[in-house]
Parts: sequence; structure tokens; C-alpha cells
Amino acid sequence: MKYGLLIYLLVTCSQWLWAQDIFGEKVFLAGNVISTAIDPLQQIYFINQNKQLIKLSSIQDREYVYSDLMIDANTSIHAQNAFKVILYKKDVGDLLILDNRLTLTAKLNFFDLGYFAVSGMTMSNDNKHIWIFDEERQQIIKLDPQYRQVYQSNNMTQVLPARIHPTQIIEQENKLYLLDKKSGVYLFDNVGNFIKQYPIEHAEHIWVLSGQIYFYRAGQIWQYDIRLFEEIPLYKTADYKSIDLCRDFILGITPEGDLYRFPWVAKE
Repeated sequence: MKYGLLIYLLVTCSQWLWAQDIFGEKVFLAGNVISTAIDPLQQIYFINQNKQLIKLSSIQDREYVYSDLMIDANTSIHAQNAFKVILYKKDVGDLLILDNRLTLTAKLNFFDLGYFAVSGMTMSNDNKHIWIFDEERQQIIKLDPQYRQVYQSNNMTQVLPARIHPTQIIEQENKLYLLDKKSGVYLFDNVGNFIKQYPIEHAEHIWVLSGQIYFYRAGQIWQYDIRLFEEIPLYKTADYKSIDLCRDFILGITPEGDLYRFPWVAKE
């Protein structure tokens, strides 16, 4: 087939189909998709208004569904590890860890651990620890598999001219990338020492592929040239309310809640 494996699914009376229009390949037509994510195996995840996390796996040739009353528009998907998917609900501090079949394996609450302002988090590259940023403390913190604090950085106000408010954390090649949507991307080493700031203002989401920074802003995907400190426009999209990408394709959700998938090739 032109776009690979054709998947037929039926989830809570919603119809799955493939189609083609000006936005690209429409993966899911229901009007109730809230957010989406792609894992390193290019498997697709999304949250719908029925309080469900759905996983589409072409590798396993099936779909998985996880339902929970905590899932809503404030719940973010963190799929950096295909075998340990995280759902995080910032407003109440709840964090759920699911395996590759979307079976719940652990649940914790950051408020119970004494962290009341975790604005961003990610699974560590070792797939055991969790990185968080506490806005009140202005610190990067690392938790072990028992959720005990094993590291905390200096207060950001000691190394930066102003407080930061990161909403996204990426760990890659022993570096931490923190996105503050207003002021840019902050680069740290894997023990929390500040390295530099990339002045990428008003980015809604970032990705790091082979050491290159990509970001989404105002209906366009950009690349940031870290050598020339230049923003390079790459791909014009619809005005998506949620977006994710990998090397081979882009996922975007329209304001109406339709999920689109279309091909692209990351520039390296």
C-alpha cells in the first residue's frame, strides 16, 4: 500500500480510516483527539476525549487502549521509551508509568513527594531515573527508580539572569535540553551544569535529532542551526494544536480534533 500498513480499529464507536486531502494522510477521523506522541520505534500514541490513551503499533500489528479518569486535556504523553510510556498530569501532580502493552506498572504523585511545581519531566536515557524541573525551586532534579532524589542542580537564578519556566525536557547524548516557550532552549550537561542558551523564542515544541534542534512555531517546522545561530524554515503545516514528529513522518491534531499523519524527511 502507498502509506504502509492499513489499520482498521473500532474504539468506543469511533471510526478509523485512511484518506487523503490537503493536509496529508488522515490517520484518524473522529474529532475528539487531544494530544499525540511518537516513540523511538515510530509507534503512535494519542489521547482522546473519552479519557483513553491509544497506541497504534505497526510492529505488533494491533492497537492498545488504556483508560483512566485522570486522562484529559491536561495530561501529557511522554514516549521517549517505547517500553515505559509516561502520562503526566501537571495540575494535580499525577504520573502514570505504562509498559509497551499500556498496562499500568507504577503510579506516583509529585505533590506527595514534596514537588509542587513540576513544569517539565522526562525519562532518563538509562530508562530508570526521571528528570524533573521544579519551577518553585528553580532546580533540575533527578529521581531514582524508587523516586528518591539522587541529584539536584544549583538554583537557576544563580547561573541565569532570570527565572526560567521550562515545559519540555529532552535528554540526548548526555545533554539536557529545556524548553522555555518564551525565552528559548537551555542546554545543560547530565549533572545539571548550564552550558548555553539558544534564543529560540515562542517555540511550542522542540525535537533533537542527531544533535540538530527542530522546533514548531506558528504553523511551521523550523531547524535551529547551532553553529550559525540561525533559524531555518523547513516545512509549513496546518495550524495544529498538538504536534509530534520523527525522522520519517509528522503527526498533527487540528483544532477540530482530527489527527493527521504525513511524510517528511528530517534535514541533517
